[in-house]
Amino acid sequence: MSKFLSREKMAGKQVIDAEGMIVGTVKDIAVDIESKEIAFKIATKVGTEIDVVSDDISQVGDVILLKKALELPEVSEAAAAATRAPGVCPSCGYANDPASKFCIRCGTLMK
Repeated sequence: MSKFLSREKMAGKQVIDAEGMIVGTVKDIAVDIESKEIAFKIATKVGTEIDVVSDDISQVGDVILLKKALELPEVSEAAAAATRAPGVCPSCGYANDPASKFCIRCGTLMK
């Protein structure tokens, strides 16, 4: 029997690549109307957004594990801070309360 997870339960899950690096968090799920392929919209830790197709996912549990390593573009800290939404952790991407001084998930000082 298949076990389905709702979009709400997927959103916010941390995404980790095959080398154990944190890629970011799931922002949403998208479906290609023509091919019926499902992709996860990932808010990366460098402030960009990428799509990861379901074929590239190894396992889904408390976190999402990818089958391969991803190379994220380098972004300066100033540029990342400028594009980051208020309350989003610069280290793990968790959406904290905008008034938080530290990240609830990883403890990083919020800037």
